[in-house]
Amino acid sequence: MVVPPNSGGCAYYRAILPAEKLSEHCSDRVNVKTELDPLGVTKTEDKQPMNVEENELLNWADIVMISNIPNFGVDYLMTLISQCKKLNKLVHYDNDDYLMGLYEEHRMYDAYHEHQIPQTVQKVFRAGADLVTVTTDKLADRISGDVGGTLAVVTNAIDYNAPHFNSPKAPSKATRIGWVGGIHHSPDVKVFSGVANAVTALVGRERVSWNLFGRPPHKEGDWQQSTWDDYVKYLSVGSKGNTNVFPSMTTDTYGQFYSHMDVSIAPLAVSTFNECKSEIKAMEAGKYGIPLVATNVGAYDSVIENGHNGYLIPVENSSSDWKRVLVKLCKDKKHREELGRNLHKSVIDRYDINKVISERVDLYDEVFKGLK
Repeated sequence: MVVPPNSGGCAYYRAILPAEKLSEHCSDRVNVKTELDPLGVTKTEDKQPMNVEENELLNWADIVMISNIPNFGVDYLMTLISQCKKLNKLVHYDNDDYLMGLYEEHRMYDAYHEHQIPQTVQKVFRAGADLVTVTTDKLADRISGDVGGTLAVVTNAIDYNAPHFNSPKAPSKATRIGWVGGIHHSPDVKVFSGVANAVTALVGRERVSWNLFGRPPHKEGDWQQSTWDDYVKYLSVGSKGNTNVFPSMTTDTYGQFYSHMDVSIAPLAVSTFNECKSEIKAMEAGKYGIPLVATNVGAYDSVIENGHNGYLIPVENSSSDWKRVLVKLCKDKKHREELGRNLHKSVIDRYDINKVISERVDLYDEVFKGLK
C-alpha cells in the first residue's frame, strides 16, 4: 500500500507515479493500492483512526510505503507506523529532501521547528522503519546514522512516455533561457541577480529571451504573487521586453515547458536544504535535449559534466561565471545543441521510470530476505 502525503509534485514523483508504474509494469509481482488516509480518520464521525483489526487496507498490505509527512500531520504518521508494527507489516519510509534543513525564508520554517519535525523524523520514522529510501547519495550519507533498518537510494525518475515530455519543440530565433520554479525559491533566485541584464547587454536583446515558468493563477491577496514578483525581478531585471512569464501547470502536464527553452537554468543558494535536493531538472531538460546550467549544489554533479552536457557554476564568483557560460551558449548554437544531445544520452535510460521501476520490487525482495 502506498501512502502519499498529498497530491502535490513531490508526492507525485515519490509515491503516486511509482505506484502507477508498479501496477503497469510489475503486476505479475505486486498488487498495489494507493490511499491518502489509510487510518480512515476522514471516514469516522469522531475523526479517530479505525481499530487495527477492522482496518481492511492495513490487514491486506504486506508493505506500507509512506512518503514525507502526510497532510494529517506527524501524530497521524506515528499512529500509522505503530499500527503497521502491530500487524507485522514491512514499513517503508521515503525521506523526502523537503525534510532536510529548511531555510529561514521558507514559509513553513516556523511550523517545521515548532512541531519538532526534524527530531521526530530522525528518532521515530528513520529509526523505526524497516526500509528508508532517499533521492541521492549525499542525502543518504547525511542520515545514515539515524536509520534503524535498511537504507537505500532510489533516485527520482520520470515517465518519459508521457505526452507532456514529448511535445514538439517550438521554434525561436532568440536563445530561450528557461527557469522552472515553484513557490519556495526566494533565496535561489537572488543568486542570479543582475545576470540576465548583463547577458542581454552582451549578446543583444533580439538574441536572447528569458522564459520563466510556474507562476500560480492570480488571486487577490495571495502571497504567492508577491513571491513571483520577486522571482521576475531577480531572474530578469533589466530585460524588459524579452522576458516571458508562463502560468503553472499540473504535474502531469508541465513537461511541455521545456519545449519553449534552448537552455535550462537552476541557480541555487547554498543550504542544507539544497544540498539534499535531487537532480530532477537535469532529467527534465535532458529529455528535451537541452543543456542544463546549474549552481554546483546538491546532486547535479552526479549528472552534469562541464562542457559536455551542461555546466556547473561554482558557488564562488558565481555571477561572473553565470554570465560567461550563458553568453557562450547564446552565441554558439552548435555547442549548445551538442551539450543538449549529450545530456539526453546521459538521462534517457538512467531516469526513465518505465525502465527502472522493477528495481523497486527487487529492493523489497532484498529487504524481506534480510528480515527473514
